[in-house]
Order: sequence, then structure tokens, then C-alpha cells
Amino acid sequence: MAGDRGTWRSKIGFILAASGSAIGLGNIVFFSANAYKYGAGAFYVPYFIALFAIGIPIMILELGIGRFTGRALPESLRQMSGRRGEFAGWFGILNATIITMYYITILAWAVGMLVGSFKGLWQASAVDAFGIGAGVLSNSMSYFFNMISEYETVIYVAFVWALNMIIVFWGTKSIEATVKVFVPLMWTFMIVLIVRGLTLDNGVQGLYLLFTPNFSVMTDVEVWRGAFSQMFFTLSLGFGIMTAYASYLPKKATTSPTPRRSVS
Repeated sequence: MAGDRGTWRSKIGFILAASGSAIGLGNIVFFSANAYKYGAGAFYVPYFIALFAIGIPIMILELGIGRFTGRALPESLRQMSGRRGEFAGWFGILNATIITMYYITILAWAVGMLVGSFKGLWQASAVDAFGIGAGVLSNSMSYFFNMISEYETVIYVAFVWALNMIIVFWGTKSIEATVKVFVPLMWTFMIVLIVRGLTLDNGVQGLYLLFTPNFSVMTDVEVWRGAFSQMFFTLSLGFGIMTAYASYLPKKATTSPTPRRSVS
């Protein structure tokens, strides 16, 4: 029974970690923006085609590679196809590294806005925005543009980098403990933001638009390109993340063959 509970805890931790990786700005912000840009409700057609034709098969492949080899993406590909495969695998790690850099910056901005919220940030007054030539903006928007133009933001960036290093320092134990807190918290904030968005002026009309298709855009190549790009963000593919997570699943978590540990 203890082993079964440990397996289930590993599965839950895996699901939370995978969803935490996949569900971010790419889904929360970019999906609705792309849907608005590419035919509103009609965007779902190329998106689901991309999801089932390419997304899910690639995700199963990445998970299977990690579970079979018990290693990260570069080592997994080396074990399966030699040094050329390992070389290709490092491009996935490079993608994840680049994305981490700008996500850290965005998180630092969020920390800065959180700090600013204790300084009367949400007052309704309009003030001049510094350095962007946009004239008078709301207090929160003006604070944001002022903040990112100051060296104080570097402190927020360093803080977020340090926090991430602490989280990953102890490996899967610290990561699993962290996602069990932050991923449910993320879902809570998402629900709050959805409710808040629907209560804004024309919020319900925006919801109607999201599910009202404009099929005339289906002949536009940009719509399909946007849908396929969105799908990769949705499933967090091409970064080696799913392979790394699957490599830590215990043997009892699946019925796949015992992972091979030798590297040719």
C-alpha cells in the first residue's frame, strides 16, 4: 500500500509539474489573443487539428522516450540514435533556456507590480507615463512603464532567479513540493482573473466573440500557422521538458519496459 501511495503521489506530482510547464502565458494570454486575431471561434478548428494530428503524438513520443531511457532529452536521443541525436536534443534545451530568460523577466515585472500594489498602485488617478511618449495613462500602467525603466527591476529579476535556483537545487523533491503549492494557486488566480474579466465592460461580449466562428479566415495560412504555434505552447513540446519529467516516473507508474541505462 505504501508503494502504491508513493506511485500515486509521483503521478500527481508529474501531472502538476507538466501542467505548470504547459499552462502559462502561452495559454492564458496568447490563446485568447490568437483567437481574437485569427477568426475568433473558428480558431478552434485548426487548433484541434494541430492538437490531434501533431501535438498529442509528439507528446506521447516525448513521454515515451523519457520513460524508456530514464534520462533527459539529449542523453535519451544519444542512447537511441548516437551523437547526432544528442546534438539535436541540445536544441530543445536551448529553446527552454531562452524561454526561461524572458519568463524570468516577466515574473520579475509581476513581483515589481506586487510590490507596487502596497504603494497605492491601484488608485484610479491618471498620471504621465515616463519615457514612452504615451501621454496620460492610468496609475497602474504608468507605474509599470516607470518600473521597467528603473534599475530597481534588476533586483526583482535577481530575486526570481534566486528563487528558481532554490526550487531546483534539491531536484525532484523540491520541484514536486513547489508545484503542489504553486500550480493550484495558479488555477485559483486564473479563475479569479476569468471572473474579473467577465465583470468588466463588454466582458461577456468578449466571451461571445471567443466562441463565435468566422470561417472565412480558414483559407488564410497565417491562421493555421498561429494555431500550430499555439499548440506547441499548449503542450510545452520541443523543450525536452516532458522527457525529463517522464524519466523520473517510478517503474510502477507505467507498464512500459524497464528503462535502459547504458549509453552507447
